[in-house]
Amino acid sequence: MLPLGALQAAVPDDSIARLNNLPEPDSRVFEGRDSALAALRDLPSTGTGIVTQTVRGMGGVGKSTLVLHHAHVCLTAGHGPVWWINASSPATITTGLASLATAIDPVHAALPLDEAADWAVTWLQGRTGWLLVFDNAEEPADLHPYLGRLHTGQTLVTTRRDLPWRDLGTPLRLDTLTPDASLKVLQEITRRHTDTDAAGLAHLAEELGYLPLALQQAGAYLAQTRTTATSYLTQLRTDPADVLATTPPGDSQQRTIAQLWSVTFSAVQTEDRHAVELLRTLAYCAPDPLPRHVLTTALPTVRDVDHALGILAAYSLITLTDLTVIVHRLVQTVLRSTIPAPPQDCSPAESEDCYADPGLPSTIIRAKLL
Repeated sequence: MLPLGALQAAVPDDSIARLNNLPEPDSRVFEGRDSALAALRDLPSTGTGIVTQTVRGMGGVGKSTLVLHHAHVCLTAGHGPVWWINASSPATITTGLASLATAIDPVHAALPLDEAADWAVTWLQGRTGWLLVFDNAEEPADLHPYLGRLHTGQTLVTTRRDLPWRDLGTPLRLDTLTPDASLKVLQEITRRHTDTDAAGLAHLAEELGYLPLALQQAGAYLAQTRTTATSYLTQLRTDPADVLATTPPGDSQQRTIAQLWSVTFSAVQTEDRHAVELLRTLAYCAPDPLPRHVLTTALPTVRDVDHALGILAAYSLITLTDLTVIVHRLVQTVLRSTIPAPPQDCSPAESEDCYADPGLPSTIIRAKLL
């Protein structure tokens, strides 16, 4: 039992706009996202009506980093509170909302998590100007109980899942960086700005497919080890699995491409074995638009192919249109380092565009190989 008044609000009412739990940025370098930041800045942050925006893209493309920069801008402008929630499961969402309730008033620490979370939602309903970030959301259904009640502030959802998110309008889809922005990222992280350095860094950026997390991982390693971009590129081509799983010395907590995608590959494996088989095939095709019709015999039925492509697109492992399929070159690199290579028994006339799926010996996919 505590005496009356022993528990006071953690933040006075006149300072509530500064309340936040924002994580530390994973890199001091942020380039090439001006238009995406402008799109987030133009979202309404007050008033009534649903103002939720999903930010989607493949793992490592920088969704969370983009939203984190936007969140800091909101906080600096006095739009708050700004609260960051791990949305990977219903349990983490409840915990994140409950932590907001406790941050506002510690008395809520004594409540069951679901009651504290419900109080936080009610508290937000009575205010405007706040920003709530649901980071790394996996299933739209996990957020439906909350998004329908949060109408008076700004809600951002980052997700790798390219799924229908009911009533949330047009998603903001992040793509890889431009070559110029990618080069600048590597130059800023490594502090190497000479013309000689630029040539090597540009080749490395191209090999990494201009993917922000891969650029950050490589740049941090080069800066810490004082190795050259050419040396890193050689190692990447020789042993991609090891290189893409290696963090810079002294920074074991940094995310790596291999760690990030291993979770996604595992999820796909659990959901549909045909999707994994198809991904194995696509790992050996060129990272250019591949006509969908060449995949019609890759699986037992065309319906299996369409379903598998839909799953891979839902996990943002491929870019899918009515006519073409594209796989990011770094996704292919990781896959090729962990699955069998295509057979080498094609005739010379067939060798440039022949691949037999090891899981389906009788199936031959004709596609231009790397």
